[in-house]
Amino acid sequence: MRKCLGMMIALLVVVTMLTGCHEIQPNGHTPGDGVLPDLPPSGPHSTDLEVLVGEYQLHGKLTRPRWGIQSLPIVVVLIAGSGPNNMDAEAQQCPLFRDLADGLAAEGITSIRVDKRYLEHPELAVQGPTIQDEQLDDTDAAITLIQADPSLAGYHLYVIGHSQGAFVLPNVLQHNPAISGGVFLAGTPRSMWDVELDEESNDIQARTDLPREQQASRIADLAIVTAEMKLLDDPTGPALRGYQASYIVSFNNLHYDQAAKDETRPILILQGDQDGLVFPNIDYSAYQRLLRDKPNVTFGLIGGLGHFFDTAGHMDPDTIRTISNWLISESS
Repeated sequence: MRKCLGMMIALLVVVTMLTGCHEIQPNGHTPGDGVLPDLPPSGPHSTDLEVLVGEYQLHGKLTRPRWGIQSLPIVVVLIAGSGPNNMDAEAQQCPLFRDLADGLAAEGITSIRVDKRYLEHPELAVQGPTIQDEQLDDTDAAITLIQADPSLAGYHLYVIGHSQGAFVLPNVLQHNPAISGGVFLAGTPRSMWDVELDEESNDIQARTDLPREQQASRIADLAIVTAEMKLLDDPTGPALRGYQASYIVSFNNLHYDQAAKDETRPILILQGDQDGLVFPNIDYSAYQRLLRDKPNVTFGLIGGLGHFFDTAGHMDPDTIRTISNWLISESS
């Protein structure tokens, strides 16, 4: 979503992937590439190995429990929300995925997180962007990297998606049968365009400088464009609400609500009850209606937390423990 703004024991190996050459290197960078500055280490409970992922060799981190913490045979791929997020999924001064990776490591769980493609290569978003290019292909590449790592052979593989990353998580599961299950953080089964309409409508209604008649007119205009976006099937069509047609159509073709309904692997759905971007009374409730009869789904509405599950600038530790406990329980 526009306002929301995406994944050790030292392993010195070079892994050749089916989709190309992906190097795992001790320093994580091709000498002299200078693409991005180094990010801080994940935290006191973990050790990081920098990795290069996918066709565009995106920078990422494989984060393992530090020496002295018992390592469990569980590995997680983290999928960030919308926008050109770095691997830490930093938003509103909260390094969501950095905190989550270290918190998982404290419980013995390994994870991988990756810079999003349009962060490292913004030129690729200029012409014909799609959700496959922005997110899905590189998520698949991270999964393939994990599967090719002999030190992770036999591990239970999970995916955790936040915001837009949770929207598309059912499609990731659908495309990767080896995954054991998934965690949805602040997601929705509704159309992304409907969610954004609600966000923007709330913003308009909060404007004290606009008379109510003008507010109603602007919201009505947005609703008309939103309806057009949901029906768009021509990737060469006009841009709408700042999105190129190729991106709109690629998102429309995901049908992630049906993919979630068809899923039989374990799913954990979490949302903060103070979320002002993906709405508990609308989106969390929509998940409950869609999936209420499915025994593989666990729901959790967390009191006092917003869209980024943060307290005092860091991801809420209790939420991290809830996720860790669920992963361990499902893997036992």
